[in-house]
Amino acid sequence: MRVHAALFLLLSLGARGGGAWAAAPSVVGIYAQDGAPLPGWIVEAFEAGARVEADAALPDEARAIEAAGAALKRGEAAFLNADLRKADEHLQRATDLFLQGAAALDDSEEATRAVLLLIQVRAARGQGRAVGALLERVLLALPGFPGDQRPPPDVIEHIHKARGRLISQLSGRLTLSGRAGEVRLNGTRVGVSPAQIEGLPKAAVRVIWEGEGRREARNVDLRRREHLHFGPAPDRILGALRGASGRGDRAAFWRAATRLHEATGAREGCLARVEGEAVLVFRLDLVEGRALDGQAARGPRRAADWRTLGAFCGAKAGALSPAQVMARLLPRGDGAGATWPTWLTLGAGLGAAGLGVMFTSSAADAASRYNQTGDAMEKSAATSKALYADLSFALSAGLIGAGAYLFWSEAD
Repeated sequence: MRVHAALFLLLSLGARGGGAWAAAPSVVGIYAQDGAPLPGWIVEAFEAGARVEADAALPDEARAIEAAGAALKRGEAAFLNADLRKADEHLQRATDLFLQGAAALDDSEEATRAVLLLIQVRAARGQGRAVGALLERVLLALPGFPGDQRPPPDVIEHIHKARGRLISQLSGRLTLSGRAGEVRLNGTRVGVSPAQIEGLPKAAVRVIWEGEGRREARNVDLRRREHLHFGPAPDRILGALRGASGRGDRAAFWRAATRLHEATGAREGCLARVEGEAVLVFRLDLVEGRALDGQAARGPRRAADWRTLGAFCGAKAGALSPAQVMARLLPRGDGAGATWPTWLTLGAGLGAAGLGVMFTSSAADAASRYNQTGDAMEKSAATSKALYADLSFALSAGLIGAGAYLFWSEAD
């Protein structure tokens, strides 16, 4: 099967773990060179491969969640048997483990249950005043706590007080754009996109979005990032990327990349271009405007092949260097990629050269008249104009050299 098209799938990057990209697709845009849409199964398979690593919970956190679930069951059994000391012990361990593995939670229902039951046990044992410190830990790990649960009024009051004490630490906010869907942070529901959510911890968290039958998971550090985009990139930006790449216009390409970052919050991206049977998958820094690395493939035919290509977006490194990626993406042509400062510099250099020629000719005329008349004024004019000619040629050489450097730098 031949696919004569260009496929661009941009993936925002949250956090890196062990040198790998740990992030699910953020911005997805598809366009064909001939204007025809690509088969949906290709897009879905590539995207599925790209988000495998991000969707996978971190091993240490996943083990903590599994152990927490077992401790919760033991704590609930002890509570039902009225063994409050044992219940306290098991529920405390369950709570500690749930908070330790919060970044691996898909749903915080069990964690919330463990915390509320522990508070109930502590109250029954006459230790209700000690819940403040516990709730502060909980709110920093599970910002949506208590979610859909309805604890007693006194517990709600404790939660409000704990949140008030943490106001400086719960100053993070997250702007959600794109498709509508439910958003959970460390397993707790915090809102619906698109929206701006405030009162979040300034920490590394896991964001899960679900809507329109789709699910995306992101590892995000709220100390450095405040914007997540779900769904396809704006068509106008994808069109600008395609057009710039097709023309080999480097400046326009990076302007479009900057616009994509501004529209979606994605700092880095993973992009696949399909043309005939040749596929180029490469990663970009959308903010700094540079390629990171890339991988080339030929003739993917099955969904499994496209998933493998998508998995490159979570790989440690690509076989292609940044220079090789840009040479394939924006090959040097007739200078279409040069920016106006480059052309201005080259033009000024040529203009200075023209002035040098003019002053040289004028100096020669003055010298000729001096030889004929012996007039000192002519001699002075010849000397001055010769000096102006030398300065003009020196300036011209510098400007043309600078312009050539800019031109070749932009083409690389």
